[in-house]
Amino acid sequence: MQKRKAILHIGTAKTGSTTIQRLLATNRDALVADGFAYPRAPGRNNHMRLAICGAEPRQAMRMARVLGEKGDVADLLEKLHRDLDAEMAALPAAVHTVIFSNEHCYAKINSPEAAERVRAFLSPWFDSFRVLVYLRRQDEFAVSRYTTRLRAGGFEVAVLPSANAEFNADDDDEDMADDLEAEGDLPTGPSQPISRMLDWSAMLDTWAAAFGKGALQPRIFDRREFVGNDLVLDFLHCCGLPDRYAKDARSHNASMRPEAQEFLRRYNELRHNLAVSTGAKAGKVPSAVKVVLARDYSGGGRLPLRSDAEAFMARFEDANERLRALYFPDRARVFSADFSKYPTMPEPLPTDAAVLEVAMHIIGGGKGGAPSAAEEAFLRGEQYVAANRRHKAIEAFREALSLDSSFNKARRALRNLERPASKRRAEGAEAGAAIDPSLPSESDDRAALRKDRPAAKRDRPGGQTEHAAGEAASAERAAPAPEKPKLSEEERAARRAKREQQRLAGQADADARPAPAAEKPKPSEEERAARRAKREQQRPAGKAKADARPKSAADKPDLSEEEKAARRAKREERLRQREATGAPGD
Repeated sequence: MQKRKAILHIGTAKTGSTTIQRLLATNRDALVADGFAYPRAPGRNNHMRLAICGAEPRQAMRMARVLGEKGDVADLLEKLHRDLDAEMAALPAAVHTVIFSNEHCYAKINSPEAAERVRAFLSPWFDSFRVLVYLRRQDEFAVSRYTTRLRAGGFEVAVLPSANAEFNADDDDEDMADDLEAEGDLPTGPSQPISRMLDWSAMLDTWAAAFGKGALQPRIFDRREFVGNDLVLDFLHCCGLPDRYAKDARSHNASMRPEAQEFLRRYNELRHNLAVSTGAKAGKVPSAVKVVLARDYSGGGRLPLRSDAEAFMARFEDANERLRALYFPDRARVFSADFSKYPTMPEPLPTDAAVLEVAMHIIGGGKGGAPSAAEEAFLRGEQYVAANRRHKAIEAFREALSLDSSFNKARRALRNLERPASKRRAEGAEAGAAIDPSLPSESDDRAALRKDRPAAKRDRPGGQTEHAAGEAASAERAAPAPEKPKLSEEERAARRAKREQQRLAGQADADARPAPAAEKPKPSEEERAARRAKREQQRPAGKAKADARPKSAADKPDLSEEEKAARRAKREERLRQREATGAPGD
């Protein structure tokens, strides 16, 4: 099998990974034409399964549960290997580089052994690796993460975590944090001190141990450092892709303005306190709230004091100096020392009036109108698709259709997720080859849907026979009818003569049938009067006979004892005769 180059984009979080992944997924066709591929097997948009390849078993199972995967880790990896192998085999020979992207890798692959597992899993298809990672200054990382924590249900007032704070990488993804919280049998974690989790030099050492230091391509997440001062252009340049893809890029996961952050913080705190008092779970932040806040309140959020930001960065001074010496030896320092964007005096929290205005804005639906329940479910489904949670996306789209059967966008999205034949057809096109006429058509898709219906329907008594009979009938209906031979002029004339002869014979039979009886004439008045008189004469005779019949048992004459004895003897004699002859009784 042809071996190719692999680019592993491993994050980190809060560095525009979602924007990059959406760009790659949207341009799969064009990428193949340029000699690149962004595979589907590890995930539709976000390659979450790439992190599962290396994570330790317990953590891998937690991520697999979030994705809706069945079976143990070995089953999951075997399925991923099979799917990825088929996808790599289908790529044209002109594809020389395959790009993978998942921002959880930087935290989930947290040991040299874990990174080696990733390399071992991918080595059958690739002989060259490049690990691309964006590193953000730690204080900016934490400030950006604050909004994500609020979306996931947090209610901390401080924007920067304390010195002894524990860092849980699952909180970098609000959907994952929500799903893990819902899994009552799965504990959250593992958590590590924030000084360890944000030590970029230690994270790079982990990957260098498996892939080699020369394979690493760390980039500083700073607009002033990007090619063309743009993240997408910088990523395209690092991968060797043309700049024209940048036109399709759209920013995702923007921050929220301070008044929106404070509303969400108070809202989460209220839900948490209520859950504690009632013993129930707080649950997720409603998607309608997230939609309105993201749509109408995007912008820069709250900032910590400059002195707090500088103190926070001081914790990473030694780690960042080691990072510079090992991976950026030509730089005087890794990150900028500019903290001028932070305020020097404490800024008050948004007022009650400002928070109330946000609340009323949400209740009123915001500028774009309140999302309906069906729209909320659809938006939730889109979020799950972006996060590579296929089973949850299907549930959300089905919910949207149950709420609004005319919701065509939800119907199309559900069809795209549920039609494996369409998916294979699309993947064939994305591989750069001309569409093979042997690939499934729309009618094949419908047949695939019928075939993929719940097995319980086919497994009921007689279900297999009915299913087989139905398939045979469908095949018979789909088979083209044999072409009829053309008739000669003589044959056509003979058929016309036969039809005329049958018509004349049918006409003769109709003429031979007796005509319907003529309608009886209506009787005259004299005849009707005579009939009435005759009926009147017959009535007294019938009445006399009726009066002569006994009306009840009391009217019957009494029998003497001799007559009764004679009748009993007669009945007994008849019974003896029947028993002797075997005849049935009365």
